[in-house]
Amino acid sequence: MSGEEFIKGLISVLNMNAQVNIDENDNYIKINIGGGNAGDLIGYRGECLNAIQYITSIVENERSGSRKKVILDIENYRARREDTLKNLAHRMENKVKKTNKSVRLEPMSANERRIIHTELQASESVATLSK
Repeated sequence: MSGEEFIKGLISVLNMNAQVNIDENDNYIKINIGGGNAGDLIGYRGECLNAIQYITSIVENERSGSRKKVILDIENYRARREDTLKNLAHRMENKVKKTNKSVRLEPMSANERRIIHTELQASESVATLSK
């Protein structure tokens, strides 16, 4: 079973009216799900989306025997989340400048932490640290 077949089967089992678009090359497989109630698969802060991506990656790489990166997105959630995190980074930067006190953010995935760190790395007024 391929990753595409897995996703289409999942959508079918859940009786979702959604479309699946695949973009594949030698290094990765991008799977985009849209339409209907596909947004229900995102979950809180993308937790369900990340879990489905992980399982799809296992299914795809077991079938093919290769190590292709699987990127799953639902209704452009990943781009919207990235914008939200960048805005959060700048709001927290301004808060730190005003109060001169450190700010602790909620736990995040490695990818989300990377977005925050990258967004603030050029800042001369704040430094970031992950624990």
